[in-house]
Amino acid sequence: MGRVKASMHARGVVHAAPGRPHRWWLVLLLPLLLAVLDGVALVASAASVEPVAAAAAAAAAGQPAEAAAASPASATPQGATQPARVPERTLKEVLPGLWVGGEVPVEQMPGWPGGTAGQGGRKLFTIIDLRPSGESPLVGPERAAAAAAGVGYLSIPVLRNSAPPAAGVGQLEAVLRNAEGAPVVLHCVSGNRAGDLLARYLIRTGMDVDSAIARGREVGLTPQREASIREGALGHP
Repeated sequence: MGRVKASMHARGVVHAAPGRPHRWWLVLLLPLLLAVLDGVALVASAASVEPVAAAAAAAAAGQPAEAAAASPASATPQGATQPARVPERTLKEVLPGLWVGGEVPVEQMPGWPGGTAGQGGRKLFTIIDLRPSGESPLVGPERAAAAAAGVGYLSIPVLRNSAPPAAGVGQLEAVLRNAEGAPVVLHCVSGNRAGDLLARYLIRTGMDVDSAIARGREVGLTPQREASIREGALGHP
């Protein structure tokens, strides 16, 4: 019997000892278990890299790390050019019945027949347009719409770098007098030239220069035009 066991050991045949079953299946499962653990480690590593990278980018840009972590991936990349914002052009009632500002659709003008901006039931009396005819593609349609709606239309062309004509103040004064409180719209493209003519009109009617210029600024008057307004006011105490 001893010779048989020795021969079996020599041939590599080994039997499990009684009461201790052989666990050969562990040897087969070990590589699979190691592969699963490696996969879990890779997922955890990738999840931790993204916040770290976002925090590093935020630190370089001077942004708090919390804000960078909360920013969506679709946010505008750093250094990308933001689209220019187009200023909203509106009209403001600076005196009872007188609305001044930039160009807007006629339907948004106060008192326009069937429009969205009512004026106590009173129809828009006159539009005073300071844009030269070739400056904006909206000049012609606005003139035609006013004629079709029975709204007065007065063109006082003012070039962008020029002061309003001397007669402009008198024309505005005459329109307001004839309107008798009905809505009148005075506008250019941005409100700059309209604010200029408004300030000159207010000075002519007795307002002090600083206050008149301040009212002009409310509707778009820029500092580049103020010197001309002050010079023109010298002849009006």
